[in-house]
Amino acid sequence: MASSTSTSTKSTKTPSGIFHRRTLPSTCIDLASPEGQQRFIRAISNKIGTEPSYILNLLSQFRTQDEPSFCGISTLVMCLNTLMIDPKQTWKGVWRWWSEELLDCCISLEDAKTSGITIDEFVCLAECQGVDTIMKRPPALEIDSETETSIANYNAFKQTIIDVMTLPQPDVIKESSILVVSYDRKTLGQTGSGHFSPLGAWDRQTDSVLVLDVARFKYPPHWVPIRTIWEAMRKKDSSTALPRGWVVLSKSPNIPTLVKAPSLRKCGCLTTFIDACQKMLPVTATQKDVENDAMLASSVAMLLDGSCCSIEHVLSLVEPRQDVHDSCASHSNDGEDGEDGEQKKMVKVQEVLEIKNVRGRIFKNLIELKLYAAVKIYLQSKGMSSSDRLSSFSSASMVVGKVERITLLILATNSDLKSLKGTALGREVILLRKQLNAVHVSSTTCCSK
Repeated sequence: MASSTSTSTKSTKTPSGIFHRRTLPSTCIDLASPEGQQRFIRAISNKIGTEPSYILNLLSQFRTQDEPSFCGISTLVMCLNTLMIDPKQTWKGVWRWWSEELLDCCISLEDAKTSGITIDEFVCLAECQGVDTIMKRPPALEIDSETETSIANYNAFKQTIIDVMTLPQPDVIKESSILVVSYDRKTLGQTGSGHFSPLGAWDRQTDSVLVLDVARFKYPPHWVPIRTIWEAMRKKDSSTALPRGWVVLSKSPNIPTLVKAPSLRKCGCLTTFIDACQKMLPVTATQKDVENDAMLASSVAMLLDGSCCSIEHVLSLVEPRQDVHDSCASHSNDGEDGEDGEQKKMVKVQEVLEIKNVRGRIFKNLIELKLYAAVKIYLQSKGMSSSDRLSSFSSASMVVGKVERITLLILATNSDLKSLKGTALGREVILLRKQLNAVHVSSTTCCSK
């Protein structure tokens, strides 16, 4: 009897809805194409074109975003490493290096995985990591591009490209900076919607810029006309109902922050607290000298007693940030031995001490305020433990406790910060205010209910 056998072949058909790369539209020129290569060579060869070190430094840190919605997060990571900003925390092993999971303030990374980030949240994240930013928006699409305002904005964007990417004039000291754009992909003829990318080069002859797309699984680096990328920024972000825009990032003085705002995006406590703070506390709350201490103490008590939730829930609006500089100092030698290694270690220790001194100035500014004393008295009246609070200031012991957190929260929600202008504390409060604005949305729901 003849035997029969059956064979099956594994299907190689690609499942629907699963993609491998996308083809660039006609509006974009692939960097690797003959035309793209010509533009690149021309851009870095021209004396009034792109400064070679600008694009080469970016390319050395070029990365693929870790998640489909991480374009903004990964773009910022790329910029932080390009600017050589020390994260002051460990990446892996003994190495300090920026990666997406280290960006733990301003937004929830879980939220970013779902919906990405806005340009305002991008700026907040950047500033929290020691970056100075200049953010600009173009006029919305509804506004005629030929109006005086639109023309001026386009010219400002083009001038920013030139200022950031080209060689400075002789005898001019230029700070390293990076230009990032937030734009709408559809305007470029690409699939998708909002996106972030660093701009890597400018070709004067074609008036185009090189987009270093961090979604490298989708599109390769490509050249786009400046006018087209400007039009793509004019499309409104559905999350904010505002046009997108561009951001210039440069390394700022390394001033550590004492606290951070966790991502309580649907909590109404902050809105209630801000309203109450501005009604109950005098503008002099930010000053060292307050004539009526009793009135200030009474106002603080009314504010905190009248909160919609408990003190513990109010404290959840501001979390202490770990002072990582001590732990970083132990790895400062990076395994180097000998006299050179020891000398480098001593230099690093000195840098740590300088940072500590700045941190100390923030504390010193803070505890000199009468508001700080009023908050301390209030918490003591409620039987709060003083074990986690700063009981006496010293550069060796700077613990961010309940008094510090509540005082900073009140300062960040106070409308008058003129008396803190130019101080280390003033910068800290402004930074916290930006974080609070970034991580909270208007809500009537209390987080404790």
